[in-house]
Amino acid sequence: MVSDEQTEIEYLLSGCQSNISASELPALIDGMLSSAIGEIDHIDPWLKLVSENPSADLFDYLNSKINIGLSEELDSENNPPDYQNRVSLLRAELIKENIEGIVIPLTDEFQGEYLAKSSRRLEWLTGFTGSAGIALVFHNESFFFTDGRYILQAEKQLPQNNYTLFNSSQVSLENWFNNNLKPNTKIGFDPWLHTITWVKRIRSLMQRNNCELISTPDNLIDRIWKDRPPPPVSPVQILDKTFAGEAIESKRKRVANNLKKNESDVFVLVAPSSISWLANIRGNDIPFSPYVMSYALLHKNSQLEIFIDVRKIIPSVRKELADHILFKPIKTFIPELLKLGENSKVVEIDPNSTPELVRTILEKAGAKIVTSKDPCELPKACKNTTEITGFHSAHKRDGLALTRFLYWLSKEAPKGKITEITAAAKLESLRKNGKYYKGPSFPTISGSGANGAIIHYRATKASDKKLQLNSLYLVDSGGQYLDGTTDVTRTVAIGEPSEEMKDRFTRVLRGHISLASACFPVNTTGSQLDVLARLSLWKVGLDYDHGTGHGVGHYLSVHEGPHRISKTHSSVKLEPGMIISNEPGYYKAGDYGIRIENLVLVKIAEEIENSENKMLEFETLTLAPIDLSLVKVSELSEEEKTWINNYHQNVFDTYKDSLSRMELNWLSLATKAV
Repeated sequence: MVSDEQTEIEYLLSGCQSNISASELPALIDGMLSSAIGEIDHIDPWLKLVSENPSADLFDYLNSKINIGLSEELDSENNPPDYQNRVSLLRAELIKENIEGIVIPLTDEFQGEYLAKSSRRLEWLTGFTGSAGIALVFHNESFFFTDGRYILQAEKQLPQNNYTLFNSSQVSLENWFNNNLKPNTKIGFDPWLHTITWVKRIRSLMQRNNCELISTPDNLIDRIWKDRPPPPVSPVQILDKTFAGEAIESKRKRVANNLKKNESDVFVLVAPSSISWLANIRGNDIPFSPYVMSYALLHKNSQLEIFIDVRKIIPSVRKELADHILFKPIKTFIPELLKLGENSKVVEIDPNSTPELVRTILEKAGAKIVTSKDPCELPKACKNTTEITGFHSAHKRDGLALTRFLYWLSKEAPKGKITEITAAAKLESLRKNGKYYKGPSFPTISGSGANGAIIHYRATKASDKKLQLNSLYLVDSGGQYLDGTTDVTRTVAIGEPSEEMKDRFTRVLRGHISLASACFPVNTTGSQLDVLARLSLWKVGLDYDHGTGHGVGHYLSVHEGPHRISKTHSSVKLEPGMIISNEPGYYKAGDYGIRIENLVLVKIAEEIENSENKMLEFETLTLAPIDLSLVKVSELSEEEKTWINNYHQNVFDTYKDSLSRMELNWLSLATKAV
């Protein structure tokens, strides 16, 4: 018997040229709810998955269903999970598989940083919500590894007595294996969730210890996660050439030339950021990073096949891209890999980003495998002229929102009523007014006092605290705009800062200025520049436990490789067009945190008289005042004073015609010469 709701759905779909049938709609709505739909103010893009011309009644029906679904998700978050039971269920699966332990990484089948709801396996098991971590679960004990950014967060979030916690910069998973594994131990892993490079390294290590790394037939967490959400579904959207700066056909041919040079037939692309960049498409499958979750094959003749949940492609988009992209169901990806092997094709893969299972399938099928870097990674990192122009424009709009927020904060915070969550919400409300704004580029870090010392802190109802007088407030935030991506941190004194706070802030500022002012030879890597940002802190025995700079994508990921500025060795040379963050900091656990972050553009340096080298320099893109009340001006050199004065003059000149009289008066004081 057909239900009344089924009849209603059929009626609603019948009059609007629907893309799907009534029986398919419930599953589609579940997929929508698994996407980033909760992060977006309106559902219009998702409606097109059902119909490109929905009636008002269909809109109301879908809007109601989605709001109910989102509300139910919020309600479920109020029910504390039984993490002890979850790890017990996982241990039962270890026994079934006859293995002693299992590695649970914080990643997905696409090796991503921000995960879809269906891929948050580590969070489901442990409660940890950071973006870097890995668990190792045995029959009777468990271990958790994360880097210095998340140690304090992990201490708070991991179930008590369930995990032994390690700072991975001091004791990595590999270190632990080397020193603690007993002979004949068998450790399981999901070959979709680990790269070829990782598996090769860990397997070699384990073999030296007479142990075994075993690929599990399926994901053991998925077996026990009974209410696991389905994979996300969001509409594929075309990024117009006016924003991308290069047509799809041009990109395909340019990248495919690498295949001809290497005499390969096809490259297997598994990074959604690369595929989205190459095809000039974006989506909302996951929060904060507008990727289209998919796999792709780029052939030497520049043909591009994208393997995707085809429900994401509305008819008009499919038609517009028909001459450039062949869309195929994602379930056909493995059969296509098998065909490549059966036809003895020469297949290129990037071992640092490709899942181990892809290599295994190709090798067993008979393909000749060639390893190389993802051919999209470097061209994607070196922004073209259009993208650079877009970054400048996006930063001006973003900086205006942040400047207005800092003015508001200066008036409201001393009253003692503003909390971390209300401050973050205010900043987001100001960003939304910006042209081309699509959403935040990562969860805002809004940390007052001791919470600011948690490097990647995220305020919750339980942790939310008021911004108190005579404390520091750290806000690290960013936006996704059609023409660029932003990421900026400001540390602000609420009331009167201590002398220690001023000293630490000034040292961080001097490091920031030193890096921002750097002029360096072509072929320099980020790791060679990292010391510039730390030296002022090192002089008094201080440091910070994170990298100094990460690459930033163009309306893609706020964390983009291959370039970075870090203590960790990098062989990637900084090149003109790369965007990278400049973010030294200092963190006093239990008291306060300091970070000053701007994004900078790598560019060819102005000519230096008698120079014997081609030189590069940074151009600062971010525009927002730096809190002068925290600066010990007497500690700055003349060059450093000139830098901060020039920077603040640029901020003032950029926004003087866009602010109210009161905002402008405040900004003139906030950017006064020192």
